[in-house]
Amino acid sequence: MIDQVISDSIKDQKAVALFCGSALKNKGIQPLIDGVIKYLPSPTAPVLTTLGQEVLPDKKSKLCALAFKVVNDKEKGLITFFRVYSGILKNR
Repeated sequence: MIDQVISDSIKDQKAVALFCGSALKNKGIQPLIDGVIKYLPSPTAPVLTTLGQEVLPDKKSKLCALAFKVVNDKEKGLITFFRVYSGILKNR
């Protein structure tokens, strides 16, 4: 019951899942993976964007992705992190 409420809140963008761990000593990695499976929506499910639009991943489309973070690195410039639902993202 509580798992479904948490999953729905994350899907509706009313809550954010937060897990702590360390890849160095492999601490907290398994709960992170379990949380992704349990709480985050399936990659094949419709995605609600921050503009309130629903995007449905389609195998026929060239790319369906969501940029979730942009970092300005001193050496490399702007770096954008994407979650790719379908297709291929190429650097030009």
